[in-house]
Amino acid sequence: MFALVFSMTYSALCAPATQRDGCLNHQKLSTRPGRLGKISQSTKLAESSDYEIERGSILENEGDLENSKIWYLKAARQGDSVGQYNVGRICAQGEEGRSQPDYHCAIKWFYLSASQDNQDAQYALGMLYFGGVGVPKNYDLVRKWIEKSALNGSARAQAMLGTIYQEGIGLGRSYKLATFWFRRAANQNLATAQFQLGLQYLHGYGVSRNELTALMWFFIAKNHGASVSDGTLQRIKDRLGSAGVKKAQEMAQNWHCRA
Repeated sequence: MFALVFSMTYSALCAPATQRDGCLNHQKLSTRPGRLGKISQSTKLAESSDYEIERGSILENEGDLENSKIWYLKAARQGDSVGQYNVGRICAQGEEGRSQPDYHCAIKWFYLSASQDNQDAQYALGMLYFGGVGVPKNYDLVRKWIEKSALNGSARAQAMLGTIYQEGIGLGRSYKLATFWFRRAANQNLATAQFQLGLQYLHGYGVSRNELTALMWFFIAKNHGASVSDGTLQRIKDRLGSAGVKKAQEMAQNWHCRA
């Protein structure tokens, strides 16, 4: 379980954000604003920051962190939450071969972004407090920011909140709430949460023990790239028999069709 948590800590600082409100922005920026009539100053700023984030993302994908950070900063200084998150992320990672991580910088920009309800920044901020990375460990702040991110729809945060309740990290343990949040993340196709939900059903944590449903979630998780022990699968299959295994496969397939 804690290996999963620490992998989440690292992943929180690695993925660049080029989206707003959890949805990719596929809309092209207008190069002829006159055709749209009068455009407000806030709209112009939004278009400008979209361009700057796109430029930063292109440069980052090319391995040029130094110049990508410059473009992200342009957006961040206009108050753009995605730009602020990306600046914080690069500060936390450090520019490869050039600088060490600057967690003071990371906390500053993550906080500004998280305060605008950016789910990625909220998650990253919570994970820094969880790991005590650049800041003292503070489980109250872990719960505050991870919960905000989870409520804003972050699957990673939902899985982490499930882990917090499962392990009783900084608060009372609740298998029911853990299962609730694992399910929320699993329904967003997060393989680690799907695997954990399988374990909840296998052991009866927060739900009635049900090996058929456990096997269904293990099949789903494995299909999405989770590592599921062959020994665990085989023991469940042996107990359920061929009819039970077939039923679990059908349930997994039906779930995929609905997802």
